[in-house]
Amino acid sequence: MLQTHAFPPVDNSKIFSLTSSLHSTEIPFRLVNDLIVIPVIVDGKQQMNFLVDTGTRTPLILHNRYVKNLDLSPGRKVHFQGAGGDNTVQGTVVPDMRLQIGDAFAKNIGIVVLGHNPLSHLKLDGITIHGIIGASLFHSFAVEIDFLSQVIRLHNNPDFLKTANYSSIPMQVNLSRPVLQVPVEWEDSIHTLNLMIDTGFNHHLLIYDHSDIHFRAPKMEKIGMGYSGNIMGNTANIKRLYVGERTFFDVHTCFPLRSDYKANGIGDGIMGNALLKQFCVVLDYANNRFHIKEFIPWQPTTLTKIAKAT
Repeated sequence: MLQTHAFPPVDNSKIFSLTSSLHSTEIPFRLVNDLIVIPVIVDGKQQMNFLVDTGTRTPLILHNRYVKNLDLSPGRKVHFQGAGGDNTVQGTVVPDMRLQIGDAFAKNIGIVVLGHNPLSHLKLDGITIHGIIGASLFHSFAVEIDFLSQVIRLHNNPDFLKTANYSSIPMQVNLSRPVLQVPVEWEDSIHTLNLMIDTGFNHHLLIYDHSDIHFRAPKMEKIGMGYSGNIMGNTANIKRLYVGERTFFDVHTCFPLRSDYKANGIGDGIMGNALLKQFCVVLDYANNRFHIKEFIPWQPTTLTKIAKAT
């Protein structure tokens, strides 16, 4: 599990565009350890592997060695504290980077290039991860993530949904992160939580404040890694999670140690790719809608069973 969404924002909203003749484009991705990896061409010269992370506001390069051969114009220095402890991470803002993702282009995008941090040597199943991108892409398009076909489709116009078999759920965009209001049930009580949809989180569910949840906590363990180090916490199963018309049973949930996790004031927790990968989803920031469609045929996993809510 990665937690990568705590760092200073740069305004990158609606900065990507497609060539004038296109209404949409399709980008293949690799789902590695339940994280989405796409190819990105940086500064018109170098192809890198980026994670697609809806929890990330500003695009970033995970270490400055990845761009040492590029002719960049570095700007101001930034310092911030991320999940996983109290260590400070340093970076440099490059205000005019060029990025290309398939047929989507950003000519002058602000990006943060990091110095040494716990994610500087990140590899997933042997694949080196060079960077992370999130809000700047999702603010620019209606983004369709087809986990079955492992492609991302970027749409200039969400009208394609009129003929698609998606169900729609209201969504808030809070500090450039998508948030759903969903009921969660444990023991005999139901609590309505605001959960961030986080494609940079490769488990099912995480809840920040679990003081109202009574369960026998197992031994404290490492549940993830952030910019400032390891994230410690407990895990347990939540009885039910309701997302639109769907009900998930016995949902595996992480409860982080408060001192290791910085929630940034965004909602009550996060919902990740281990749950989302069972569907095709569309995040439409412009219209504040989340769309979801099941694969057919669909087989429930041994960890999470699903049923239509009644």
